[in-house]
Order: sequence, then C-alpha cells, then structure tokens
Amino acid sequence: MIDAKAIRRGGEAMPVRQSYNVGTAASPGRLLTMPAWERGKALGAKLVTVFPKSGACGLPAFSSLYMLFDGNRSAARDDRWRNTH
Repeated sequence: MIDAKAIRRGGEAMPVRQSYNVGTAASPGRLLTMPAWERGKALGAKLVTVFPKSGACGLPAFSSLYMLFDGNRSAARDDRWRNTH
C-alpha cells in the first residue's frame, strides 16, 4: 500500500531497486534488494529471490522477506534479543 501522506510531505527519494544475478546456468535466479526509510522513525529492507524454474519442483518462483528496524537505534522492531549493554 502506498502512503499518500508520505508522498504529499515530500519524503526522501528512495534508492533504485538493485538486482543481482545469483543463479546458475541450470537454475537462473535473481536477488532484489529494496531499502526504504523515514528518517528518525523507521527503516526497512525488502529482499526478494526470483527463481523462475522453481515451479517445476512445486515451489513458488519468488520468495520475499521484509525487515523493519527502529529509525533511532540499532534494533529491529520485532527483535526478541535485548542488548544488555
């Protein structure tokens, strides 16, 4: 979902999605990386793998993961680990 309020506020321009060839001749694949943030609030990164031939094994062609971090300190928003320092 696009946050229309963030667009109207004139938020920072986000970097262009990066794409990396991570496959082999027998199993072509790509890794896509997509960072985004709102300074002082949150930052996140979406990782997507695309392996088109996975369907032949009954697996989806793509898989993704989104990690959300606190924008003010080095901690994941859902991190169960607690810094003891």
